[in-house]
Amino acid sequence: MTFQEIKELSVKIIHEEFAAAGISIKQIILFGSQSRGDAGPDSDWDFLVCVKDELSFPDKAIISAKIQTLLAEKLISADVIIKSEAKLNEERDNVGFITYYALKDGIAV
Repeated sequence: MTFQEIKELSVKIIHEEFAAAGISIKQIILFGSQSRGDAGPDSDWDFLVCVKDELSFPDKAIISAKIQTLLAEKLISADVIIKSEAKLNEERDNVGFITYYALKDGIAV
């Protein structure tokens, strides 16, 4: 699959799983080597998903794991990080959080 095909399929699966859980997505950001254009053949895909309200840790883990499994079935290795809009805004300027780097170098998809 091409970069564009993998990106589109990944975003589709992310949207479908959040919709199935009754959670609306505010924004999806692709970050890391894939967004910078320096990914190698074994590089994974990193997605930051921003949702309106905070989710519990177990809920985030369940949704992330489901998405990762569905993508793995398509031979796409991915990490999915879920942040509430408030948490994203709280962490956006702090270099100690991955949120900072995702927003700095990532691309909205």
